[in-house]
Amino acid sequence: NYPYDAERERYFSDLINLSSKNVAYYDQHIDYLLTNKKYALAKPILSKMIGTFGESEKILQRNYEVCNLTNCKEKESIITKLIAKDKNNVGYLKLLAQFHLEKGNQNDAQKVYAQIKQINPNDTEANLAILKTADTKKNAESAYLRTIMPLIKNQNIPIDEKIKELMPYLKDFVEKNDTSYLDELADIGQNLSLTHPTEAKAQAFYGDVLYARNKYKGAVQQYQKTLKLNDRNYAVWENLMRSLDVL
Repeated sequence: NYPYDAERERYFSDLINLSSKNVAYYDQHIDYLLTNKKYALAKPILSKMIGTFGESEKILQRNYEVCNLTNCKEKESIITKLIAKDKNNVGYLKLLAQFHLEKGNQNDAQKVYAQIKQINPNDTEANLAILKTADTKKNAESAYLRTIMPLIKNQNIPIDEKIKELMPYLKDFVEKNDTSYLDELADIGQNLSLTHPTEAKAQAFYGDVLYARNKYKGAVQQYQKTLKLNDRNYAVWENLMRSLDVL
């Protein structure tokens, strides 16, 4: 990390001229300029780098880095090229969503966040973004349930607090036959049972979700785990018998 000096920079250029096929020299030159906030000077070096080596994913990443610092007009194009290199890279998609938000294109950003959710339904940033603009209660609640997944996996949060938060959603199904959140509850129930393997309430909750989804074989397994931990809950026995009867 040397302070900028025009004479010192000349040696970086000389290295590139002596060995133009060594990509490390370009990287070192760009690093030197960026460290000293000489962003404008880095752009022609980057252009020469692209002309020599083409637009590999690594070089596109470097291009975005310089572009982001100089607020260049090609930012969206660079991000699009990065996504084309790796369509399932959530990091690249988030760059595109953020770009749309900076431009005030909320709808375009939401479409990108929806893509992210297809790749990772539990992505916190995507779920929070969708939650902020959800146009229906169902979409808002679904996004909320996805967003709290990290809390469900946190062993330091007591099981009773988690069950208290989740039960209204399961109750909606039991009392109103509202199946809106069963997919989200299934993921939550599975993670809850894995996070708290010695808690009967966690096993029973997942069993109830599976029972509600007509997954009776899985429900039986969960209820049996529950009863090994606590055999004094009548509702668990009842649902276990009903599940066995269906099977």
